[in-house]
Amino acid sequence: MCEATGANIFLSRTERCTPDAGLFSQRHHRQSVIAIARARGVAVVERHIKPEELSDFSECFLTGSAAEVTPVSEIGAWRFKPVR
Repeated sequence: MCEATGANIFLSRTERCTPDAGLFSQRHHRQSVIAIARARGVAVVERHIKPEELSDFSECFLTGSAAEVTPVSEIGAWRFKPVR
């Protein structure tokens, strides 16, 4: 089991999604990941993500000072493959 109280979450399907920054402070690692993804042509959508949507996503990772960039394999009953 792992906790992620100080990390930012990113989820992926056809685009990368991350919760709207209005819900929390903007963090350096989060902004760096978004900038790198967009520079590489990867769409990043910042929006409200509901727990019931987790089954729609295939990949998940965390960013943060302690987490750096860490793949997530599961959240509760939902399973994710490693980020490519």
